[in-house]
Amino acid sequence: MRYLFLAALPFFALLFYSCSTSYQAAGFTGGYKDILQPNGNYLVEFQGNGYTSKEDVSKYLLRRCAELTIQKGFRYFEIIDQKNTDNTQFFYSPKGGYSSTSYVGKAEIKFLPEKPKAASESIYDAKLYIEMYGD
Repeated sequence: MRYLFLAALPFFALLFYSCSTSYQAAGFTGGYKDILQPNGNYLVEFQGNGYTSKEDVSKYLLRRCAELTIQKGFRYFEIIDQKNTDNTQFFYSPKGGYSSTSYVGKAEIKFLPEKPKAASESIYDAKLYIEMYGD
């Protein structure tokens, strides 16, 4: 029985690894969505599941911001406001319990027609970001 468990361990590890939210439009396991705001800015959100790291959620959020910027015909975007939250759920059973934490990243972005002269940590070059961190 012990050997059967050890033999199945790589399979379960692969199964759990493949369950993390990949970069995709919002669906059952999470993903991105973007909403046009009345002021012309976009609210971009990426929601991971319990298997998606906080770092991946942040990376996917910025990737979506960059892709949306390019789709709308711009090269630069500014993050006006950004919020990252985590949601921990607890599960109980007769044999014990466990917790699962999922992360959500949200950013309000403004498209910029050209690179501003003043440098800022909240301004990104969408094309450069995609080249560096896209697939």
